Amino acid sequence: MLERQRAFFAGAEHVRREVEIWQDATPVERLCALAEMCAGGEYFVSRMAPEIQAQLATPTPLPEDTIRILQALRGSQR
Repeated sequence: MLERQRAFFAGAEHVRREVEIWQDATPVERLCALAEMCAGGEYFVSRMAPEIQAQLATPTPLPEDTIRILQALRGSQR
């Protein structure tokens, strides 16, 4: 069942339906919607135990190979 759900939400048709409402939205409308979604996330995080909040606030370090790739890309931009 979980695999079917994953496949459904990852499918191109689902993604198209999700983004369709934003096709004609202005950048300001999109930014306002994003701010609203972030506020909802902040609420849920605020209800979590402090140790979980601390975990969420700790950034996951990038793998070394990713850092090298990003540095190479940055160097190629100059």
